[in-house]
Amino acid sequence: MNKRIIAREFLFLLSSLVLIGILYIIFIFVDSHNEKRYNELGNSAIKMENFEPHLSLQKYTIEAKKNQYDYSKVDPLFPQLKSYDRQALKDYCATVEEENYNFIELNSKFPEFGFEKDGSHPNFNIDLYKENQNQIIQISNRPRYTNEKVVAIMISFIFSFTFFVRYLFYATYWSVKQLKKEN
Repeated sequence: MNKRIIAREFLFLLSSLVLIGILYIIFIFVDSHNEKRYNELGNSAIKMENFEPHLSLQKYTIEAKKNQYDYSKVDPLFPQLKSYDRQALKDYCATVEEENYNFIELNSKFPEFGFEKDGSHPNFNIDLYKENQNQIIQISNRPRYTNEKVVAIMISFIFSFTFFVRYLFYATYWSVKQLKKEN
C-alpha cells in the first residue's frame, strides 16, 4: 500500500513539473512576442516621424544646438528649408529646446511648415500614427515580470493547485468508495 501512495505522489509531482515547464515555455514565447511587437511598433513610429519637412527640421534643430544657435552657420547646411521663414525656424528650435513636447503637439504649433492644427501633414498619416502610439502604450502598460518571479509564481500556483486537486481527487474517490460500501 505504501508503494502505491509513493507512486501516486510521484506522479502528481512529475505532472506538476511538466505543467510548470509547459507554462514557462509558453510564458517565454508570449514575452518574446510582446517584446518583438513593442520594438516593431517603436521602429514603425520612428519611420512615420521621418518625413519632410519634419526630418529636416529635427536635423536643423540638432545642428543649431551644436553651433550654439548661430543660424548663419546652420542655414547653408539645409537648403531644403530655405523656402521657410527664418523666424519660424528659430521659433521651432526654441520650442523644441524649451518644452517637453509631443510630436503631434509640436507640429500643430507650426502651420508655416505645412502642418495642420491637428498636427497632420500631407506626408504624414496622423490616424495611423495615433493608432501606433496607442498600441505602444497598451504594450508598455502590461506588467513585466522577471524570469525568477514568473518561475516562483508558477511553482507556487502549480503546487497549490495540485495540492487542492489531489485532495479533491482523494475526497471524491473516498466518497464514491463509501457510497459503494453502503450498497
